[in-house]
Order: sequence, then structure tokens, then C-alpha cells
Amino acid sequence: MERGGSSPRSRWAPGVAGMVRRLPLARLSLVLLCVGAIAINEMAFMGVMAFLPDFASGEKGLDRTWVRSLYAVQAGFGVLFSLLAPILIRRFTNASVLSVGLCITSAASLAIGVFGPLAPGVTFAMHLVALRAVQGCGDGLTQVAALSTILRIAPERSVSLYTGLCEGMRAFAGLIGPMLGGVIYQLGGFTLPWLVVGCLQALVPFTIASLVFLQPQATSFIRMRAARVTGGDLLCRGPSVALLAVSAAGCLPLALGEQTIEPFLQAAPYAASNQIIGTIFGAAAFAALVGALLSGPSVVFLGELPTLLVACAVSFGGQMMLAYAPPTAWWFALSLSTASCAFLPVLVVASALLLRVARTYGLEAKEYSEVIASALMTTTMATMGAGTLVGPAAVDAWGFHRTLFVSGCLALIAPLFLLVRLHPAYAGRPLAPRADELTEAAEEKKKQARL
Repeated sequence: MERGGSSPRSRWAPGVAGMVRRLPLARLSLVLLCVGAIAINEMAFMGVMAFLPDFASGEKGLDRTWVRSLYAVQAGFGVLFSLLAPILIRRFTNASVLSVGLCITSAASLAIGVFGPLAPGVTFAMHLVALRAVQGCGDGLTQVAALSTILRIAPERSVSLYTGLCEGMRAFAGLIGPMLGGVIYQLGGFTLPWLVVGCLQALVPFTIASLVFLQPQATSFIRMRAARVTGGDLLCRGPSVALLAVSAAGCLPLALGEQTIEPFLQAAPYAASNQIIGTIFGAAAFAALVGALLSGPSVVFLGELPTLLVACAVSFGGQMMLAYAPPTAWWFALSLSTASCAFLPVLVVASALLLRVARTYGLEAKEYSEVIASALMTTTMATMGAGTLVGPAAVDAWGFHRTLFVSGCLALIAPLFLLVRLHPAYAGRPLAPRADELTEAAEEKKKQARL
């Protein structure tokens, strides 16, 4: 290595000192509010799915499988509005888009809770499809606005710590959501869970507005319109494409979802009861929580790129274990948990690496926070929604084990592509862009400044 050069670890690992930088109280409160917004939306979805299929099939005479497929409807509209969110944030403000997104999901939740029990079967189905689509719109706006706010607030070297906290709380909400949803449903029937969720979702915008009123100077950046940047300047770069491919491959095991895994466990040779299946999914959710919380400390000791590669290797191993799992429930639970614990760390590290890619190519990294958040959320929602629809067909055509084998191979191939595009030792060229690229970027900035 040349004198004065930097090792891969010094380039990618932020070190302990950079990870523990303190934020002002007002900005830390905003981070926690954004984390809470994402967690509430996740808890709402998972809590509702604990009782909605049973209610729809028992009380309204609808097919349980059809009700579960509504996730694809919500995910589809979530993808659409995740793509639109950066445009809306540039047109309005981050705080406005986040608050409007939460208000939309809150209104849809309250409408389902109030009018759902009054509608007959067919009307209830139409009502449910429309309002779940509205929830998807609000969720897409909320996810992008909340994550982009965190990316803007956190110091660049501390991004993994804060996004790890965010994804950890998302996993925790997904873990306790079904339990809370079932308990509240037993206490107050169909309406009460929706009312609780709607009120919680409406509480966050009110708190954000109060914080902005009390601390106008510390929160001024979320009340300013985002800079007009072109997403293609970042997302069309080879490293960015590779990171998004890794993110999609990392969530493939969870994208198969209950639509694929639950029928497989219910059939021979497992013949698992609903209680055992619930325990298996609970163990996988707990593993995802542990993985998300460990992603920040892992970046401290290993660095961002090594942490990402380790997470991909764990995902590959878990899926190979699933593909060749012996017919025992405990081994299946261990395999699914191994694959699940790598999903959220991949997203956590990918967000930080995309910021570094932006800076490497001479871009203002923080100005691309909305683009990065939109790209990651769109990739994740699209993969999860597609897995819900395609997963059962793939299992019917290839079989469960072969489907998991293909998914595991994708989880292994994607990081290899990333290594070729990102790491100088494999790419055979320096990580930094060429001098002419930097010169063009500087000239473009000067032109924009004159305008």
C-alpha cells in the first residue's frame, strides 16, 4: 500500500469515536419520532394480520388466502408512493410529507375499524381493498420521509448506528404486533385494534408539530425543501446498483412469507400445528431483531463492507439450511431464524454505503438522503410484494427446497457482484472517481450556484 493511503478498514470502518457522537436533544427527539413512526406502522400491519384473516373468513365468509394477499395490494401502492416521496419532499418539506403520510394511514385505519363491521361480505371486501391501498400510499410516504430524516440527522460516520436502531425497533414492533393485536381484538372486538392503531399514528404528527414549534432553529432542516438532485446521478452508478441488488437478495427469504412457508409446514412430513408455526415465525422475528441491533456494533468492529458481506453469507447459509432441512420443526426454526437475522443488517449497512458512494463520486451525500431512502424502501417493498405473489407459484413449479436453493444462490451472487463494483482490490481500479468526473461535478455545482 502506498504511503499516506488508506486501508479498506480505515476507509469503510468509522471507528468507535465516530459512532458515539452525540446529537442535540431536539434532533435526537426527531430521530426517535421517526423510529416510532416506522415501528407503529409495522406493528399496525403485523397486529392486524393476527386477527383479520380469521375475522374475514368467519364473520364475512371471505377466503383467508385472499385476505392475506392484500399485503401485495398495500405493498404495490407503497412502492408507487415510495417512488413519489422524494418529489413530494422537494416540492413541500420532509416534515410535511412525514406528517401527511401518517395522517393518511391513521384515517384509513380508523375508517376500517368504524365501517368494517357494518358492511356485508362483498362490500367489506371492496372496502378493505380500497383502504389497504390507501394505507399503502401513506406507508410509502412515511417510510421514505422517516428514513431520509434519520439519514440527514445522523452524522455520516454514525448512520449505521441510528438506522440499526430504526430497523431494530421495526423488528421489535413486528414481533409484538401479533400478540398485542390478538389481545386487543379479544378485549374489544374488530373495531378496537384499528382505533388504537389510528390514534397512535395520528399522535406522531402532533408531536412533530409541537417539537417544531418549541425548537424552530434545531428543526429548521426538516421544514426546508430538499435540494433538487437527480437520482440517476447516484443510482445509475455500478456500486449503487450492486447495493440495491444485495438489498433485494437479502429480503428474499422473508419475501416468501406465510403464503409459502405456512402451507409447507402444515403438510407432511412436518404436519405442524398453528402453535408450532407461530413459534417458528416468532423465533424468526426475534432473530431479525437481534440482527438489526447488532448491525451498528458490527460496523464498529468490522467495518461496513465486511459487515455487509458477513450478513450476506449468513443469509446464504440460512437458506441452504432451509433447502436441505431435515423434517424437524426445531431445525426449520433454526434455519429460518438464521436467514432472517441477516435481512435487516443488509438494509442498515446498504444505506450507509450508499451515502459513501455518493460522496465518492463528488456528490453532496446528505442531499441524496431522500433518493437513498426511496430506493431502499422501493426495493424492499417490491421484493416483498413480488415474493408474496410469485412465491407460491415458484414452489408449485420447482418445489420448496429448490426455490430456497435458488434464493440462496441469489443471496450469494449479489455480494460477489458488489465486490467487483465496489472494492478496489477486486475491481482493479481506485474507489474514487476519475479526475474528469470530479471536475465535471464541480463545474455543475458552480453553474447551479450561479443560477
